Amino acid sequence: ALLTRGAVLGARGNSGTILAQLWRGLADQLAAQPPADGPTLAAALQKAADSAYGAVADPEEGTFLTVARSGAEAAVGAVAEGRTALGEVVRAAADGARAALEATPGQLAVLRDAGVVDAGGAGLCLVLDALVTTVTGVEPARPSLDRRPQDRRPQHGFHSGHHHGSDRGDLPHQPPAGPGSEVQYLLADSDEAAVARLQDRLAALGDSLVVVGVDTPDGREWNVHVHVGDVGAAIEAGIEAGRPYRIAVTPLAPVRPPAPVPDTRAVVAIVPDGGLAELFTDEGATVVPYGPDGVLEDDVLAAVLGSGAAGVVVLPNDA
Repeated sequence: ALLTRGAVLGARGNSGTILAQLWRGLADQLAAQPPADGPTLAAALQKAADSAYGAVADPEEGTFLTVARSGAEAAVGAVAEGRTALGEVVRAAADGARAALEATPGQLAVLRDAGVVDAGGAGLCLVLDALVTTVTGVEPARPSLDRRPQDRRPQHGFHSGHHHGSDRGDLPHQPPAGPGSEVQYLLADSDEAAVARLQDRLAALGDSLVVVGVDTPDGREWNVHVHVGDVGAAIEAGIEAGRPYRIAVTPLAPVRPPAPVPDTRAVVAIVPDGGLAELFTDEGATVVPYGPDGVLEDDVLAAVLGSGAAGVVVLPNDA
């Protein structure tokens, strides 16, 4: 119950909010009960998957939801076949989820085009494999999700920070971002009827709508997630339904640079700030100033793309 409360109130993004709903579904079945045996856990996984589908306004196959449901169905199937030991059930759930994850590129065109699997589903598979390891003492052996030839794989583990170039490193990835913004907030001082009206309102405004509720010491609260073009309307809908707080707005796609003008050229000069920068600016160049620590690649790239020219000459003046 405590894990569920923390997950709902701390969830971020579409997958995080769905994962919180899975925990809530498990907690509804297992909290305050004796330690679960195989059949009990299988039934709880099925209930959790069903509740996750119910929390998403427009469920789509080939996503986190598909992986969760397939893992639950595999667990229930194991029990039906007489494999009722807890270790057998959790292994069946993990294997079923992994098989569904491998199939996600065939269900969503955006994943197939990118050559990746669903990121949220991959995260759930890691959680279920960890459960198998905890229950049985044996970590499942899984093939890598990266299907590229060995010589094209990055020579590093998980990467943090900026990474440039076409080699995106570890797979999987989320589908590419679209227009609009992701709006997420916690909602207090509301009730089931008001939240139902809020869901209808947000469903009309955008997509990727997920609303998850949880009981807290201060009363029932909800985590609301939606992708919309009108940020203000999404927040106003929350105000009408209750008291939104911890509001977060994240652009889903960067602002596109202007299309280059044919047959035009520009100069991007990387120079120290001051008189030399003024000289280049007066001559019509785009200046990227650098200091003792050099210059950021992203700043140079932004200057090149922002010039609007079909051809750009870069004067580095910096190692």
